[in-house]
Amino acid sequence: MVRGERGSDREQAAMPIEIRMPQPAPDIDEADLIDWLVEPGAEIALGEPIVEIETDKSTLEVEAPAAGILCEITVASGSLGVPVGTVLGLIEARAEDSVPESEPRPPAAPALPATPPSATRPATNRAESSTGGSLPLPDSPGSGASAPPVPRSTALARRLAERAGIEIDRMRGSGSHGRVTRADIERKTPPPGTGPLEPYLRLEADCQASALLRILASIEENSGGTRIPLEVVILRATALGLRNAPEIAQASGAEAGAPRDASVDIALLNAGTPGEGRRIREANRKGLAALSAELEAPDPEPETTGDSESDAAEFVVIHLDIPGVNRHWPVPRPGAHVTVGSAPPRRQPVAQGESVGVGDVLTLTLCADPSKIEAAAAARLLVGIRRFIERPLEMAL
Repeated sequence: MVRGERGSDREQAAMPIEIRMPQPAPDIDEADLIDWLVEPGAEIALGEPIVEIETDKSTLEVEAPAAGILCEITVASGSLGVPVGTVLGLIEARAEDSVPESEPRPPAAPALPATPPSATRPATNRAESSTGGSLPLPDSPGSGASAPPVPRSTALARRLAERAGIEIDRMRGSGSHGRVTRADIERKTPPPGTGPLEPYLRLEADCQASALLRILASIEENSGGTRIPLEVVILRATALGLRNAPEIAQASGAEAGAPRDASVDIALLNAGTPGEGRRIREANRKGLAALSAELEAPDPEPETTGDSESDAAEFVVIHLDIPGVNRHWPVPRPGAHVTVGSAPPRRQPVAQGESVGVGDVLTLTLCADPSKIEAAAAARLLVGIRRFIERPLEMAL
């Protein structure tokens, strides 16, 4: 909490005490006034929280700088960008708290002739307090006065909502008049490690890929420039891993006792080019060269890469070909039972027998729908895919 400024005792006795916008930090020059915690005319104690403010960094409560009666509010709830030092309201201090008994009270000012309110200034909705001051009253229906519109959300709440991807305009908050506050957004923001992947099983495995990369480089060199992309190898390894995981094939709708070489369809997508990808039919029955050639040919069924569950593949491989990214957790597509993610290999220390050397490491991630795939089956599938990546010659058998 922060406390407003107060003047000397004699100044307090002569005039109301001002409640000013504090400066919570040296680099802050304005704040939003979120809500008043007390009503005009209420008696407040020294240090009592009376107004809530919000900056880019936090939400704070301003304490009363003196005891007395809140006689006027000069900045309404919901006001944005209020400069530091602005008078937010006035407190009429109690006489016994304002001037010590040892000091004589100042003489009363001579009475002035009564003047009709219309001759000096427009009439305002104020009431006389017990000590001669005036207190604001609610606007009467016929007064024609209208309060400024109250924002539906605070500035900090809007910023937090934008970062979290939350549609704040459809929310009703817990603040005054249903205003959305920081606390409302924090309640809707998923904690770290959750989000779109929260309902899914999440597994990852590091694969030693040095042997695989040497083979791919040799193929390109000895075949006149024919290149087999890394994502094609991951697709092939995934297809063979699924072939060796009959429990996952049955979860996808295959009949129990189906032959080991039953066809497996896999959608291959590139995370770097959203919307581009294709479904590979019978991926487990095609070699690396055939898969590469199919990917280079025009896609005969581009509509199969849509987001609807009716045309989504049950098995998906998504590769993120951006150097410097160690691992990629793709968001599972609707209807997908298993989604395998990959990123470019990286050089790092690896165990080589009883010694340690430098090798290429490829991290694979796997997301599985727990309503379709058991955790043990998903783990066995990932281990099988890693086996083919680390022993690439087995993919040619």
